[in-house]
Amino acid sequence: MAEKAKFDSLDSNSKKNSVIMLILIVALIIDTTLSNISDMIPRQTASPWGIVLFVAIIAAVFGAGQYFLSRYVKRVSAEFRSKKTDLNMTYWIVMITQFVLMAILFAIILQLIFTSQYYTVLLVAATMIGYILAGVIMGLLCYRFFSWYKENKRALQILLFALGSAMTSGSLIGGIVSQNVMLLETQVQVIGPQSKVAFPTIDPDVAGIMGDVLSISYLFAIMAYLLIWSASAIMLRHYSHRMGNLRYWIIVSLPLVSFLFGLAPIMLSLPVTSTYFDPNLLVFRILSTSALVANGVLFGMAFLTIMRNIRSHVSNTIVDYLTISMYGIVFLYISLAANIAQGSYPPFGVTSYSFIGAAAYFFMSGIYSTAISVSSDIRLRQLIKRAAIDQTRLIDSISAASLKREFEKRVMHLVKTHSSNLVEETGIEPSLEEDDIKNYIDEVLKEIHRK
Repeated sequence: MAEKAKFDSLDSNSKKNSVIMLILIVALIIDTTLSNISDMIPRQTASPWGIVLFVAIIAAVFGAGQYFLSRYVKRVSAEFRSKKTDLNMTYWIVMITQFVLMAILFAIILQLIFTSQYYTVLLVAATMIGYILAGVIMGLLCYRFFSWYKENKRALQILLFALGSAMTSGSLIGGIVSQNVMLLETQVQVIGPQSKVAFPTIDPDVAGIMGDVLSISYLFAIMAYLLIWSASAIMLRHYSHRMGNLRYWIIVSLPLVSFLFGLAPIMLSLPVTSTYFDPNLLVFRILSTSALVANGVLFGMAFLTIMRNIRSHVSNTIVDYLTISMYGIVFLYISLAANIAQGSYPPFGVTSYSFIGAAAYFFMSGIYSTAISVSSDIRLRQLIKRAAIDQTRLIDSISAASLKREFEKRVMHLVKTHSSNLVEETGIEPSLEEDDIKNYIDEVLKEIHRK
């Protein structure tokens, strides 16, 4: 009853959480969009209203993000964090890092207001902290998935998530190092309203080794997306029978279509110029940025649609894990579309870059919990089915009612033992409840009876 009451209280605040998260998403989209076109509208962004908008974005993103992290995520993840020291430590590192980043961004705001300039080193510090934190978190997620995959090598989605997490980690660290090195090489130490706003070239002949590193990080990001999309599609397909296969695949395919649409202009622009951010290719840039941002939103909506369709058929635990996954993946992919290498005034994009560590944590805690819980449910169902087949000899000797009572007794004991072992291994509770187990026992016995 206490567990049910806890999740009921979380659900009662769902509308409030949705409004707060919508504000955060809109703020990230505005920040990401302006960071990609700030070289085309430098006077507008450097105006007093541009400064006000920059401050409002920071307040919205970190205010809403901190609320979600310290209220909803903290409570939902409390159980598995209590069993896994490294995951609990990661949570508190993210919390502390958020305050450090807020302090750096506050320092930038004070400089903008009182000196009409800001130090490039503050921009580099904020983005490095955010991206390296995200890279480490995705690396930890990769390690966790690979550890679980060793125990359950038939779970393909776990392997794909592990590989996708590894690629994302490499892309994050490689991308931020190369971008910041190019920023420091092309921009002055202090940026003001009159400073030139221009994206550096990514041509290796001009940018040197950093151009190669940035290009490789882009390639890693593309591969990471395809792997994580595939893993998510396989994982969520576990619930596709609740909504129909055709409808399911239409929903999960929309983010992939959006991603490929956003990728097309980038691929088409590369032979034309040494940099995708050439002013002559503004239309290409807008199309790609819009599609990549839409992709993050569509990915989240795919999770939301599936979650709403299965809500009445699964435990509240899975719903909360999927909710965190949904927001994490939206934040992550919107933030990844931002840019800071142009050195704009004010530095649009730095908010998204700074928040990406928290976004990676939301994604890690939600997707890890969901994937492991689903994988554990599958293992428990396989255990029940094997136990049923092993006990078929009882069918000829006792009545169906007696068989069911005897079988339920044995299976419940097996499931409880196995569930305890899974919790010790992963820190995640399987989502199968007692009623689910009994319903599945009925299905298995009917199947055996038909055969």
